[in-house]
Amino acid sequence: MLTEQILMYGQRFHRGEALALLEHHELHHRSQITVIMELADLQIPALYGQTARLY
Repeated sequence: MLTEQILMYGQRFHRGEALALLEHHELHHRSQITVIMELADLQIPALYGQTARLY
């Protein structure tokens, strides 16, 4: 199933590759939002455990 090819962004990808690309893209934007929240002095949610501010 993950080796089946699909069309994404005008290119052919295996489903597993597409899943990995989308996950990486989501994590990239989550990191950007975290930096923006830190600069705005907002509380950052502890998505993966404690944040650096809590240590």
